[in-house]
Amino acid sequence: MPVPAQDLFQSRLGYSGTGYPWSINEAKGIRYDYDPARFPAAQKLCDTYTIVHGIHAPNGSELMDRIAEGFGKVFADLPAALVYADDPIYPGADGAVYGAG
Repeated sequence: MPVPAQDLFQSRLGYSGTGYPWSINEAKGIRYDYDPARFPAAQKLCDTYTIVHGIHAPNGSELMDRIAEGFGKVFADLPAALVYADDPIYPGADGAVYGAG
């Protein structure tokens, strides 16, 4: 999802629920608009590219092999996967995927 759509920016809870840093500037009359619709290029990037997170130490080649295998399975039967292409999916802050299946 685009950065402005992420929980941190939508909730503006800030550090320890204080609203900081937004509260400081909003007290000065500065307003923020994190409506994801204002960032169509970011949304297009998210809709058309895949980024694999978690490929860093201590993860190694075994994890990369498993991820590549997963991509291979999907692309081996792409028509079956595309049936679900327009299903809404929402990545949560806890790393879980919601709305899928």
